[in-house]
Amino acid sequence: MLKNHTILYVEDDPRTSEAFVNVFGESFKKVYVAQSGDEGLRLFEMHRPDLVLSDLQLPGMSGLDMIASIRERHPQLPVIVNSAFSDTEMLLRSINLHVDSYILKPTDPGKLIDALHKASRMLQLEEALHASRETIQTIIDEIPDPILYIERDYTVSMMNQAARLQRGLSEVSVVLKCHQVNYNLPAPCPNTAQPCPIDQVNRNGRPVTLRHVRRNIHNEERHVDVHMRPLFDNEGAISAYIEISHDVTDYLRIQEDLRAETQKLSHLSLHDPLTRLPNRRLLSDRIEQTIERKRRSGEGFGVYFLDLDHFKEVNDSFGHSHGDQLLVQVSQRLVEVLRKVDTIARIGGDEFVLLIENGTDEAHFAQVAEKILKKVSVPFLINGIRARIGCSIGIALYPKDGEHAEMLLSNADAAMYVSKNEGRNCYHFYKPELTQMAQEYLLLSSQIRQALESGAFELYFQPFELISDVAMACAEVLLRWNHPERGLLLPGAFLSTAAKSGLMVEIDWWVLAHTAQLHASFRNNSAKPFSLSVNLTVQTLFAPDFMLRFDQMLARYGLGGEAFVIEIVESELMQNIPLAKQRIEELHRRCVAVALDDFGTGYSSLSYLLEFDVQMIKIDQSFARSIGHSERSAKIVKSILALSKTLGVVSIAEGIETAEQRRFLEENAVDAMQGYAIDRPMPLAQWRSRQQQAYM
Repeated sequence: MLKNHTILYVEDDPRTSEAFVNVFGESFKKVYVAQSGDEGLRLFEMHRPDLVLSDLQLPGMSGLDMIASIRERHPQLPVIVNSAFSDTEMLLRSINLHVDSYILKPTDPGKLIDALHKASRMLQLEEALHASRETIQTIIDEIPDPILYIERDYTVSMMNQAARLQRGLSEVSVVLKCHQVNYNLPAPCPNTAQPCPIDQVNRNGRPVTLRHVRRNIHNEERHVDVHMRPLFDNEGAISAYIEISHDVTDYLRIQEDLRAETQKLSHLSLHDPLTRLPNRRLLSDRIEQTIERKRRSGEGFGVYFLDLDHFKEVNDSFGHSHGDQLLVQVSQRLVEVLRKVDTIARIGGDEFVLLIENGTDEAHFAQVAEKILKKVSVPFLINGIRARIGCSIGIALYPKDGEHAEMLLSNADAAMYVSKNEGRNCYHFYKPELTQMAQEYLLLSSQIRQALESGAFELYFQPFELISDVAMACAEVLLRWNHPERGLLLPGAFLSTAAKSGLMVEIDWWVLAHTAQLHASFRNNSAKPFSLSVNLTVQTLFAPDFMLRFDQMLARYGLGGEAFVIEIVESELMQNIPLAKQRIEELHRRCVAVALDDFGTGYSSLSYLLEFDVQMIKIDQSFARSIGHSERSAKIVKSILALSKTLGVVSIAEGIETAEQRRFLEENAVDAMQGYAIDRPMPLAQWRSRQQQAYM
């Protein structure tokens, strides 16, 4: 059946195109393959294929725009869409373009074959309409969509088996009008709520497609696309009509589900997945909106930076599961203190920010702080265990302590540290004379500079465990600081100060250079080649001289780009999307793989998998920790893993701490895992010994 027809296949993934040709190449008379919408339109104009099978997400001209252009030239050409449908707008447009079949990726071969055969049968119908009535009847009975042959007086002189079954009609029936068959109406459609497609054809002389709502024999409401085409006599006058009805109810239901899922994902991009409170992004937006309102009204408001006291002890003593439950209960209590106009956000591990509106003076804001302290000081009950904590609060007031969100947050943070230093479980208002924090900041900043010069930093390595056969780094490079007084420090103890001091670029290059030096030493010892994953900040990546310095480093140590995987925090790339795309492309040309770190914690993560051509994603550890506790998070992880497979992106789950998390991720085909349940970070000597045993 397919052998008599030519097909245009538009797909940007060469592997998918090759697989399609291998499977179906001999089935068609000719297969034309295009990898972009522009190329697809050009091949269509050149060869005029009998049917089109296309993805929607294509480089250059989108699949939808290409289909629209083809529809203008050939309104009735069978068109099949085969796409992941990740965007609601694309779904709506595809419906409006009246594509003949909708096949969701990952592709079900059976459904694709059915759709191709359906399209082929439609083409045969077009060719057979000029043959005998018996032949036409035999052919249209094979079409799964209801078909009516309607005379000028609305009489249905022929219908296929699908139409008869849909209306519960026998093989031999009385002569019926189309409005009786479709709507059980005694007279033609009144042209009110649902315009009559025959009237539309009579006015325009062209085929039309209208969306109608009908009830089937079970009295169920169904949404139907009614395709009405005129037939002409030898003098060019309309002699009859062909109606083909395509039930799109199920497809519309899928579209609604996808729209709801998109709304959920949008909500997740603006909210903390554990507590469901607004995250830093949404908080900053609300603060800026409040500033605009208060600037006009001349009123003030307060920003409270709240950090839990002794939270680490709860985590260390009872585990992260208890810690997470404690955070949820804290958030619930804080919500009880607030009014509807106020905002509470979780912006870090045990850090919360409250936006308190409509305050008149410091006394009012102090009362709110005292209520919070009292609320949090009541013991928490977690799995039968009583946990007693407190909180330290810093308060910054608009406009005297800052006129934009970041300044208010920074000053509230500074005031919070004063509360920490003065015994905790208290609050302080920000004062310009808070010099102690400034002194500590300057001291730590100076010590970081000295550490860079003296070599006090040290590289640790945390291996990955490969679950599938993918090419990726064998370990992630982590930074540690051998502080002369405080011992071995993790990055969380000093990187925020380094960032505020403008030292992150120097630290990034220190890590890159020492990682390159390590590569060179392994190569000199005849070790097999491997790659290491290095975290970079966008301050380094976006620097004008980054690629020049990177090339010089590779040349200095005699390395290729494949020695590195560059990890970038997902949310940081959004600061400059065009430059981010440029840098990723430049790294790809040097065979450097790029991974999105902390994936899923901000922005519309799934859509940015299409925006940025990355090879890997590292699913944020907050999702892993929620496995077993949050069915919603588990569904999100499954969706991310499925989409990464479809797009050919390597998926890495980080923060794996339990056998349950590990089992769930293995069952859902994650490519690699990292965490304490896999391997802890280790110093160079230990990791070098392991590598030599594995690769020598």
